[in-house]
Amino acid sequence: MSEEFEIFGWDMTKTKATIIFICILLLVTSLIRLLYSGSKFSKFLPESALLVLIGIVVGFIISAFNTSTASDLQKYLSFSPDVFIYIFVPFIIFDATYFLNKTAFFHNFLDIVTFAIIGTLISTVVVGIFLIISKSHITTPFSSSEFLTYSALVSAVDPVAVIAIMESMHVNEDIFNICFGESTLNDGVAIVLFNLFKSIDSLEQNGSTLGEIFGLGLAKFTVSVLGAIILGTVVTFTFCLITRISHRISNLEPILFVVCALICYVLADALLFSGVISVMTSALVLLRYAEFNLNKQSVVSFQTVVHAIAQCFESILFVDMGLQIAFVSKKQRDLDTFFSIMVIPYTLIARMLGIWVQCFFLNMRRAKVGQKLTWRDQLVLIMCGLRGGIAFALANAWKLDPVKENQVRFATSLLVVFTIFVYGLGMKPLLTKLKIKLELKQETGYDYACKTLAKPVVFTNNFITQILGKKNRFEIFLAKMDSMLQHVFLKNRLPLDRELQDSVEQLQQIYIDAVKKQTFGESQERKQSLIKQQAQKEIEKNEPKESIQSILARALQKSYKMENDETEGLLNVANGDE
Repeated sequence: MSEEFEIFGWDMTKTKATIIFICILLLVTSLIRLLYSGSKFSKFLPESALLVLIGIVVGFIISAFNTSTASDLQKYLSFSPDVFIYIFVPFIIFDATYFLNKTAFFHNFLDIVTFAIIGTLISTVVVGIFLIISKSHITTPFSSSEFLTYSALVSAVDPVAVIAIMESMHVNEDIFNICFGESTLNDGVAIVLFNLFKSIDSLEQNGSTLGEIFGLGLAKFTVSVLGAIILGTVVTFTFCLITRISHRISNLEPILFVVCALICYVLADALLFSGVISVMTSALVLLRYAEFNLNKQSVVSFQTVVHAIAQCFESILFVDMGLQIAFVSKKQRDLDTFFSIMVIPYTLIARMLGIWVQCFFLNMRRAKVGQKLTWRDQLVLIMCGLRGGIAFALANAWKLDPVKENQVRFATSLLVVFTIFVYGLGMKPLLTKLKIKLELKQETGYDYACKTLAKPVVFTNNFITQILGKKNRFEIFLAKMDSMLQHVFLKNRLPLDRELQDSVEQLQQIYIDAVKKQTFGESQERKQSLIKQQAQKEIEKNEPKESIQSILARALQKSYKMENDETEGLLNVANGDE
């Protein structure tokens, strides 16, 4: 049948409506962020909490109307869990990893791995035990394996929520990297435990003993993590080879990075590995062995676009989370109030217990270098246990009978709202009250001096390397491997500036850590004095004829034709005498 001829008309299809909805959502979230950035609310209300609140309010307003239009609107406003897991999460994690301070991240790597693995296990076991003990008060007929599965689900600390809260509060990089690293690696552990406990009943039916189930779980976790790292490395190095010839069409270069990240994430998930760990590995490898091959304009374009997309996805995610919480809460009837409410204190107790136990043992090592995690730091780490999109997506993806599904989704929604609002709103006053060191928003003279000293001066680089003690066999092996990889994947070796910058950033981190110890009393000052004396002896041993001050002064004069007064002032700044 032929279509009627019309000059004006209305032809709205589902595809067109979806595109318009996404554009409107992007526009609205952008306007909200613009208004929020210059308002008084930004001083005490985190942006993520505001977006969730707006989503909840809009969701309850839509749910109040029992019309077909309202039902259709709910469908348009509901993202599939797959959209969140396979599109939003890879971009957000890739962006956060690509721009993080690598020196501070790897400086705290042991702590991050400990919190992510041991902390998640402690949280899962404690919450599971509490739920099993409370079974007589819970009206919903959950089995013990289902309680453990749910405890693994709610142990997933959401990296998106943590990143949003910590960045808005401008927390110092040491705490930020521990919280970010823990929340990111924690997801892989929580998802492995979630899938393991879901299959416990089938394993028991097949005759598996408790020891066999434990062994299978350990093997599953090991394969998931190592497989993700290997896959991310292999795929990314393949893309690094492509970047050696990508300069012929420079417009394609930013796309290569995005495609690489998505392939690593989706392929890892398809192979039952951890997609989050795979995309983190990809970001770190690309930064080291591919970025230098790209045109400078391509690098700037890529960084701008990826950061903008990640921020938009974060905003949409929090609004959508609020909408779904409202829709789920409105639909549910005859809910188990005890189960829904008690999950909140159970997860809080598990988080506190896990942080305190781990910090007790970690501080035995950190105390030797004067970097103990104080009780103030531990409180911040407890407050960083925000639940969000990961837990919510797992709750929606868990297939149970309708009564249990409704209960799981509602209890998880309540937990997400509580952690985002209570922890999020309480973070800023807590940081202020405890006088937690925040990130410097403006570059100081000390930062400028460090950048100035990071110049291609061979003996300066040798001095820093000697002070940092990079002379053991493992570090020599890593240096040789890095040199070989640069030869294979880079068109030209990284310039000395890059290596010096990395070394000075580590030296700067050491100075910052040393300054922290000055607040712990005279006993700590005496330790600091002994450390300085020992360091001075090492310097005199390696440079008996000339002080490092004069070496650096001569280097600056030679490189930049500075006068004696200028070099003396600059070096005083670098030593902290501002």
